[in-house]
Amino acid sequence: MSVADVSDDGPGLRQVLFSPKGRLPRLDTMFAILCVMIVAQTLASLWIGFAAAYQHRQDLEALLTPWVWGPVAIIGLGGTWSVACLLIKRCHDRNRSAWFLLITLVPLVNLWPMIDLFFLPGTPDLNPFGPPPRGMVEQWHAANRDL
Repeated sequence: MSVADVSDDGPGLRQVLFSPKGRLPRLDTMFAILCVMIVAQTLASLWIGFAAAYQHRQDLEALLTPWVWGPVAIIGLGGTWSVACLLIKRCHDRNRSAWFLLITLVPLVNLWPMIDLFFLPGTPDLNPFGPPPRGMVEQWHAANRDL
């Protein structure tokens, strides 16, 4: 099978997780956010556990050094950027600008974006942010029509 025989089923993992361009359906957004949170938490926990167990056994105050928390901050920033990109794409699917996410900073009003982004379907037609995305469920049904 050559590279020309492989069909393009959509954006790659790097495009989905680290680019704010495009659209993403509800289920894909929630699944991707959950995966990012699990991976970031696991990496941070493993790093801190490694530092505590092997590097600073006798001196626990040494765990407060930038050598330990610097990588944790980098993991946190990467996870935060990835979740922000996923939420921006979900806003695009709802035909909203990314500025809509600023409403989440206002107490009590922040329930509106949560309901809007996670419970309401995206626009079914082409919008200024691109064509409607093919979600995981739709791709699974297309791949398993004969079942």
